[in-house]
Amino acid sequence: TVETPPTSRVPKRTLIHPPAPRPVMFLLSTAGVAASLSEWLFEQTQVEVDLSLHGAFITQMANGSLPQEVFQTYLGQDNLYLREYARVFDSLASSARDDEEFMWLTSSALSYLQEHGSTHSRRNITDADFENLAMPVTKRYTSLQLDAAAKGDRLMTFASVLPCQKLYDFVFSTLQEQGVAEDNPYKEFIQQYAADEVKESTRKLSAYLDKEAALVDSVDPAGSHHNEERKQEALRVYREAMDLEAAFFQQGFNKPPPPVESKAPEAAAEPTHEQTVEAVVDEDDDGGSVDVSVWIVAGLVGAAAVVGRLAAKRGPAPRALRDSLL
Repeated sequence: TVETPPTSRVPKRTLIHPPAPRPVMFLLSTAGVAASLSEWLFEQTQVEVDLSLHGAFITQMANGSLPQEVFQTYLGQDNLYLREYARVFDSLASSARDDEEFMWLTSSALSYLQEHGSTHSRRNITDADFENLAMPVTKRYTSLQLDAAAKGDRLMTFASVLPCQKLYDFVFSTLQEQGVAEDNPYKEFIQQYAADEVKESTRKLSAYLDKEAALVDSVDPAGSHHNEERKQEALRVYREAMDLEAAFFQQGFNKPPPPVESKAPEAAAEPTHEQTVEAVVDEDDDGGSVDVSVWIVAGLVGAAAVVGRLAAKRGPAPRALRDSLL
């Protein structure tokens, strides 16, 4: 058995904590004084960031002492989490502001389905598997993101998914800068998330959140008071997600639920989102370019999956939302 480390909060790290909160607008001011919303959100959640960076999971991973069974529990839960995370990205893609955003969000969603490589493939995971195998933090975290997507609030949806990207970029870049021993069994994993590609993804996702905030700021007739409320709501969502990141690492020390044998389906099910996309992609295995219909199928089916999943779990989505997505 693996002893669960204490979860007490660690002292603040002076260098990454701002000395005091400062008022920030959604947009950069003409004088360049105000920070972007994405930067401000990260600054305001340094206590939650430190819970991950200085928590038992990352500390033991950094020195190579993290038990393999703990890491495998984490990986299994991360596969389940990323399955739902990908669907939230597809929902955002279905309402993208332009083609470039649509293509990036959809391709990102597809990549999350193979985040940990073929050994940990997620293609055969069903909704029943998620309900039976996902641990409490995994369910709570994905519910936060799916709920935001179901409401059709793009700003809050971006605020719910950015912490995952931003935290991994920051934490594993920090470990890489501190130095990782050659014989550390997690060296490759750390390098994967400290790579330049991850930093670029963080930059893109942050830019989309800031663009969404700018659109809200420019069209909102209620003025700055409403914008301040929206900023604080985004902070609440962002902070909850960042706090759940720390809890997600910590739950790796807990014993996962045993697999539950699924009952045989009574009738043939419709193709899943992954199967639909895979079928189209497989037609072009010779290395040629894939038709843009792949991305259209992915985005629209993904949006439908979010609404359908929430309807099954929490009752039907508002009619206006269903009409807009389906």
